[in-house]
Amino acid sequence: MPAARPARQGLLSRSLSAKFIATVIPIFVAVFLACIVIQTWHDFEKARAEVVQRLNTLAASQSIILADTIARKDTEHLSLMLATVISEPNLIGIAVYDADGTVMDSFGTLESDDEELVTEIGVNYSEGAEIERVGRLKLVMTDRYVREDIRTQLVQHIVLGLILLAAALGASVFAHRRTVVRPLGKLVSAINESRGNALEKVDWQSDDEIGRLIRSYNDMQERLEGYERELRTSAEQLEQRVEQRTHDLEQAREIAVEANRVKGKFLSSMSHEFRTPMNAILGFTQVLQMAPELAGNPRLKDRLTKIQESSQSLMALLDQIMDFSQLESTGDELHLEPVDPATVIRDAVALVAPLAESRHVTVEVDDDMPADARIDADTFKLRKALFHLLSNAIKYNRPGGRVDVAVAVARSNGRVCIAVSDTGQGIPATQFQRIFEPFDRLGREAGSIDGSGIGLTLTQRIVESMSGEIDFESAEGEGSTFRLWFPAAD
Repeated sequence: MPAARPARQGLLSRSLSAKFIATVIPIFVAVFLACIVIQTWHDFEKARAEVVQRLNTLAASQSIILADTIARKDTEHLSLMLATVISEPNLIGIAVYDADGTVMDSFGTLESDDEELVTEIGVNYSEGAEIERVGRLKLVMTDRYVREDIRTQLVQHIVLGLILLAAALGASVFAHRRTVVRPLGKLVSAINESRGNALEKVDWQSDDEIGRLIRSYNDMQERLEGYERELRTSAEQLEQRVEQRTHDLEQAREIAVEANRVKGKFLSSMSHEFRTPMNAILGFTQVLQMAPELAGNPRLKDRLTKIQESSQSLMALLDQIMDFSQLESTGDELHLEPVDPATVIRDAVALVAPLAESRHVTVEVDDDMPADARIDADTFKLRKALFHLLSNAIKYNRPGGRVDVAVAVARSNGRVCIAVSDTGQGIPATQFQRIFEPFDRLGREAGSIDGSGIGLTLTQRIVESMSGEIDFESAEGEGSTFRLWFPAAD
C-alpha cells in the first residue's frame, strides 16, 4: 500500500501541471493578443495622427507660400510650385481655387473617403494693413503607406511574441514544478499521515517544510494574541493621552485667548496714553507755528516743523499697531456690502494727496474704470488697504515720480482687479518672499523714509478677510505694481 503513494504523487503532479498549463496558456495568449492589438492600434493611430498633422501643417504653410502667386493669378508659376508640393510623401492630390471658386490648377486625386485626410484652407493675401481672401487650397493625403508599415510591424510582433510566449511558458512550468508541485506533494503525504484528523488540529512534529510551516503558524497565532492584548492596552493608554492632551490644549487656548485680550487692552491703553501727550505736542506745535515771532526765526520754525512731522509719524505708527492688533483678534467684524471701487479709490487718493504733494509725486486715477466693477467689501477696510498701498507707492517713489491706479474686470473669471503702480525704487527679486512679513522693511530701516513695516501685512490680511487676493510684480530700479483681486458682487 505504501508503494502507491509515489504513484498518486506523480499523478497529482501531472494533474497540477496540466491544470497549470491549461490555465496559463489562455492567459498568456490573451495578454499577448491584447498587447499586440493595443500596440498595433497605438502605432497606427500615432502614425495616422502624424499624417493628419503633416497635412494641416502643409496646408497652412502652402497657403502662405502660394498667396502671392494666387493673388497675381500666375498660373504658370503656380503649376511649378504645385508640382513641387505633390512630391510630398502621402500627398495624393492638391488643388487651388481662386476667390470665385474656379480651379486655377490641380494635381492628383481630389476625392477621398476619409474626411480627416482631406483639408481645405482659405488663402489670404495681405498688402499693407489690408487682408484679402484670394482663394482656397485643397490637399488630399492617403494612409496607405501607413497601413502597409503597420501590417509589416504586426507580422514581426507576432513572430517575436510567439517566441517569447514559448519561452515564458516553459519557464513558468519549470518554476511551477519546483515551487508548487513538489512542496504540495510533501504536504499531502503529511496530511495522510495525520490519520484523517482535520488539518487545523494536526499535531505535526517534524523538521521539514510542512513542520516548519505548522510551527510558524502556531507561533503566529500566539503572537497575534499577544499583539491583540498589546493593542487593547495601547488603545486604552492612547485614549487617556488624548483626553489629557485635549484638556491641556483647551487650557492653552483659554490662556492664549486671555493673553490676547490682555494684549489688546494693553495696546488700547498704551495708545490712549501716547495719544494724549502727542495730541498736546501737536497742538502746542501748531500754536507756536502761528506765533508772529517765528516770522524772523526760520531755524526755530524748521525745528517746530520737524517736531510736528515726527509726532504725526508716531501717531500713524500707533494707528498701524492698533490695526495689526485688531486683525489678529477674533472680534474684528466685517461689514460687507456692494461697493464701487472707483469711489473708494478716490477717497484713498484724497487721503494721500498731502503726502504726494510733499514728496512731489503725481497720483493718477484711470478715468475709464468699468461701471460694472462692483465688489462685496467693507468700505472702511478697503479704503485702509488702498491707503497703505498708495502711501508705500508715494514714500518709496522718486521725486517727480508717478503713481497710477486702475480698475479692471477679468472676463475669464469675473473677478475685479484694483492695480496700484509706481515708478519708484522697485523690490529686488531676492526679497519677494519677505514682502508680506510684519515689521520687515527689507533692509530700509536706517533710511530717511519713516514706517513700521506692517502696511503690506495689514493690506494682505484685510484683502484676504474679504475673500480677496493680493499679488505683485516688481523690477528693481523701475517700479512695482500691486494688484488686489476681489470676487465681483452679485
